[in-house]
Amino acid sequence: MIFEAQVHHELRNLLRSHISSRGWLHHLTVARMTARAIRLRRSVTVQTAAIADRYCWSYLSPAILSQTPVRIVVPEPRRTHLRNVEIPFLCEQFGVTSQYLHWSDPLSWVGSRLAGDLLPGDDWTTIIDGAEDLADWAQTLLTRTLDAQAWSQQYETTPDQTAVLSNFRVQLAQHLWQRPNNPYNAYSLGPSMVEMLTQTLSQLAESPGGLAPSWQSFQTVWRRPDAMLWATLNRTEGRFELKVSPVSFAQNFKSLWQKQPVVLMGSYLTGQQNASWRQQFGLDERFLSLEFSCDRQNEVLTLYTPERIPLPNTPEFQPWLFAELIRLLALALKQEVQPIVVLVGDLPLKNQVGAVLASYFGSQVKVERPLGDGSQIMVCDWAYWRKVQTQPPVPKVLVMATLPFPSLENPLVKERVSIYKAQRQDWFRRYLLPTALKTMQRAILPLRRAQGTVALLDSRVAQRSYGTAIFEALSPCDRINYLDTHWFGSPRLPSP
Repeated sequence: MIFEAQVHHELRNLLRSHISSRGWLHHLTVARMTARAIRLRRSVTVQTAAIADRYCWSYLSPAILSQTPVRIVVPEPRRTHLRNVEIPFLCEQFGVTSQYLHWSDPLSWVGSRLAGDLLPGDDWTTIIDGAEDLADWAQTLLTRTLDAQAWSQQYETTPDQTAVLSNFRVQLAQHLWQRPNNPYNAYSLGPSMVEMLTQTLSQLAESPGGLAPSWQSFQTVWRRPDAMLWATLNRTEGRFELKVSPVSFAQNFKSLWQKQPVVLMGSYLTGQQNASWRQQFGLDERFLSLEFSCDRQNEVLTLYTPERIPLPNTPEFQPWLFAELIRLLALALKQEVQPIVVLVGDLPLKNQVGAVLASYFGSQVKVERPLGDGSQIMVCDWAYWRKVQTQPPVPKVLVMATLPFPSLENPLVKERVSIYKAQRQDWFRRYLLPTALKTMQRAILPLRRAQGTVALLDSRVAQRSYGTAIFEALSPCDRINYLDTHWFGSPRLPSP
């Protein structure tokens, strides 16, 4: 029997008795495609539009049934859950063992691959679950840092250049300490400091000792045309670090994809620009791409987008936002529609929202504290919600205060945008918009099976041309521009 047919047969029988707990429409399609990738050693990307708990059987089944080794790359604590819960269950159902299954941590696996280190089974089929975070893993591994230890090493390597090195260090420290505080504790460098860095690297490289290994590695990345340069500053401890990282990882990953078949799986991989994501990682035509959408019958959200909202950058927005949140949350809590998550991307605004809501609803409001510890309303930013969104309980209402566009106040975002501008590319539609779309799509996934309510309180979705793309990204959804009392009952609503 062809391997794909065997996997289809076994998984179909399993789903017939467990479809209520794993009711995902695309199990068999993805299982056959993964089995094909294992058998023919062909790479594939799969965008599932579902949380990992729902789609994991589709790639675990062929991995378990395979008679050749398969490596699964997945982060903790997800890896522990799969090994202790899902794998034993599937092995029992299929009557097999997982002897050909191997596991790796994402950062360890990607790091060893990028470094060219040899691993057991270099040619094994590798399944990477959570591949939407591949850019974060790559940036973590490819970022080069000049910290206190690196400066000490360079002093030892080139004692004849102590004056040059010290002058640059003093100038850089003064430059950073004069900058105003920002929520990211990170700063881009001005043109004068960039020029001084270039000259310093050149002088150190020409000296008898040359560049220390950490500085040589830093210079290698800095020479790339797509390099981002920034500094982090810890004012409390009085120290800073200089960092550089590439925007595109294609030249680092191209050879990796050629060495072994890879199955990249994730909830949302591509954002709006599929070609841009494939370009960033050097995915060529050999990668078959599958993209699934949500179930339009069983995963429909209610999307509340009120009218006449002030723009987020106007003085009228904050008072309106506070009043609308109080109105919405009071109605939901009165009808016992809870828990509720309020997403606020701006750090000062997040703290203000938490304080205002706590003054009305008391201890029910927690700022970046998990739900389930007595709180019914959690106020947090998008990054925190990403970390905890798979933990129960599932919120019944998710409020998005503003659209999650990357902030240009963040020097990493600013540097990335400047690179797109230098290449004469549409930096908004190639970077900011796709990033925001993927962030929103991932944020609402837990609410889909419960058919919850999402409130989007940003008027740009109705007033800007890209609003259509946002509504498409959030579909399937029932859009409404007023508080429908059928959600929560029929109380009398105060005016905002």
